[in-house]
Amino acid sequence: MLTLKDIRYFWGPQPVLDSVSLFVGRGEKAGLVGANGAGKTTLLRIAAGEITPDGGSVGRPNRTGYLPQEPDVSEAFPASASVRDVVVSASPTAALAQQLAAAERRLTTTTGAVLEAAVEEYSCLEEAYRVADGYQVEAEAAIVLRGLGLGHIELDRQIGQLSSGERTRLEMARILASGASLLMLDEPTNHLDVDGTRWLMEFLARTEAAVLLVSHDLRLLDQSISRVFDLDVQTRQIEEFKGTYSNYLAWSEERKATLTKTRSRQLEQIDRLQTLADKWRKKTEVMARRAKVFDRRVARMKEEVVDVPTEARSLGLHFPAAPRSGRVTLRAVGLRKRYGRNAVLKGTSFVLERGQRLAVIGVNGAGKSTLLNILAGRLRGDAGTFTLGHQVKLGHFAHGLERDTADLTPYEYLLPLVSGGEREIRSTLAGLLLGEDHAFRPVATLSSGERARLGIAKLMLERHNLLLLDEPNSNLDVHTREWLLQALDEYRPTLVVVSHDRDFVAGLSPDKVLLMPGERHEAFRAEHLRLVELE
Repeated sequence: MLTLKDIRYFWGPQPVLDSVSLFVGRGEKAGLVGANGAGKTTLLRIAAGEITPDGGSVGRPNRTGYLPQEPDVSEAFPASASVRDVVVSASPTAALAQQLAAAERRLTTTTGAVLEAAVEEYSCLEEAYRVADGYQVEAEAAIVLRGLGLGHIELDRQIGQLSSGERTRLEMARILASGASLLMLDEPTNHLDVDGTRWLMEFLARTEAAVLLVSHDLRLLDQSISRVFDLDVQTRQIEEFKGTYSNYLAWSEERKATLTKTRSRQLEQIDRLQTLADKWRKKTEVMARRAKVFDRRVARMKEEVVDVPTEARSLGLHFPAAPRSGRVTLRAVGLRKRYGRNAVLKGTSFVLERGQRLAVIGVNGAGKSTLLNILAGRLRGDAGTFTLGHQVKLGHFAHGLERDTADLTPYEYLLPLVSGGEREIRSTLAGLLLGEDHAFRPVATLSSGERARLGIAKLMLERHNLLLLDEPNSNLDVHTREWLLQALDEYRPTLVVVSHDRDFVAGLSPDKVLLMPGERHEAFRAEHLRLVELE
């Protein structure tokens, strides 16, 4: 089904992938995991044919669906295209659907004998469409749209009228409804709320397609895959395991402990024999010859010493406490915002004092990102006001990459923010696990997780004391999420955080929660964790 053999890929002289091989069989569900920057997205793009490897071969079926991390349906379709046009465009009946739609339009513009011919043409196409299960494809596409939270959108609606989040999920619906025999999905839950994630798990469980899934979502990996491919960021090699991701983690720890003990015993024996050989070498000629025998045995034993998997490197960048602001940091009163007939903010009000944390949770389309964009000054509300307190410096972390920084290198990105010259900048980048091979690459070429930790660190280095963070954890591996929580504890800013991740919200220990839609503003309680899961 999908065969990658000895894939090699370089960024300049640096290897990104080094002779990587994997196989996903018919109907098999596999997870591709690893730390941020390990090369997972690069490998998926090679498998999808988006980029060409420097070595190795790729075998995949003709009907393959690939969902990138940041899908944008508007890149492939004009704004005038309908939701129906998009969602069925990758299906086997897409060409017939276009012919049928064109024939239907001709029925409304012709008369007389031409109309009779148009009716006959439409009748033949409609019959062919029905026999090819075109209507069933549309019905299944509608199910996918509902599952991804787009059921409220009419199929005839133009995609130019959709929000960016809706267009992203529409592209996901197009891939999932395509009937492809192989699906390759890169961090699909980044764009889904809890209901959408739950539906995706159910979809992956029932689909007959083979699946290669990149995700840091433990629940998704545990429920949706039966094979793990772990891409090591140090060795650039893959370790394969049959089972769930949790089972793999447990096996990996046990294996590492066993290998550590074996290696320790091997090294102890080598040291003992080497000591004896060195001692005998200084004795008689007979003893010296015996020492040479031991030397050869030691050389063979050194070749047989087992390797122990390396520990994931820890981020080492720490931050001093944020500058002190006035007691009241942010006050929002009656914020309202409407997109056409859809009112997403209906009078949102809250007050945050210095150092408090507000978690904004709710379903997709509820207005969470809209709220943050209004507070950041990137979007104008229809009504209501908000005010910042004394000596408040606001920083906003949003999805995507700022266009004016995409071509900068990480070194240039931090240059205005880090005093102490080149050595200090390199030290700061090393603390973010961005070494020599990353420091002078364009920021746009980094993995999404690497860009995220660079962007978050920039806000703290700029000394913002009010942070608006929109899904800051969505592209981060487990170790980086732990670092982010620790960094926020050290920095202690006032926080407004949007997140669908139940565990991340719990780790933040917010003081307040804003439940959307409905804008219920309450003190945070343990039951809100269940609300995050059940929305």
